[in-house]
Amino acid sequence: MATHNYLLRRNEGTKKNFWCLFAIVAIFISLLASCSGIEYAAPPTAPHPLLISITPALGWIVDDLHRCAVETPEIALIVNEAPASGLDFESAEAYLRLGSPPEAPPHFATLLGYESIVIIAHPGISPSQLEIIDVKIHYTSLDAEYQTWEYPPGNELRTIFDAVVLQGEAPSPQTKIAPNPTAMLEAIASNPGSVGYSSTHWLQPDVQSVAPGAAYADALRPPILALTTSEPQGATRQFLACLQNNLP
Repeated sequence: MATHNYLLRRNEGTKKNFWCLFAIVAIFISLLASCSGIEYAAPPTAPHPLLISITPALGWIVDDLHRCAVETPEIALIVNEAPASGLDFESAEAYLRLGSPPEAPPHFATLLGYESIVIIAHPGISPSQLEIIDVKIHYTSLDAEYQTWEYPPGNELRTIFDAVVLQGEAPSPQTKIAPNPTAMLEAIASNPGSVGYSSTHWLQPDVQSVAPGAAYADALRPPILALTTSEPQGATRQFLACLQNNLP
């Protein structure tokens, strides 16, 4: 009888061990099945660094550049400022500038929009004195009634203004130089009797502006261009397309 009871208890222990082992195996198989369904995503691709150079005349466009960079996550935008004469495709992938592109080096020009150039003056000057013909006289006369302001040589705004308004004549020696549009607006606003010019994106309420008139409107509405070594592709093309949709 004792032997029978021992065998019975041993049999029951064996059954318990079996079911424990079975449960462990079942749990292990379940874990393997659940793990096999996990998908491992490839690490994200690093964004392409896109270096954009802008001229001082286009300083207002920086906010638009950053908005389009947000809409084009494939790029990491880097913006710097360079003179219109500093076209160097080894240091930047694209150059943004006003007006007709230079003849050299070879490049591809993407039209982004247009910008208008207007005459600006101190609020104390009568608007009737700001016709193009009067402005030309003041810029070229040695005894002009008003103080005129220009940009440095090579600035796109000056290149366009001199060709269209001054028609090749040199400004008088009395004409003062403003290094950039911000300085131009400050000079005009703080000096009574001052006359200058600016693109419309830079305008501030403390100066008055006058449109150049129908005869000069088209000539004083230069294109905004993006210059690249070749036709833009991929993320760069998407970025420039975003600018085209956001600029006037």
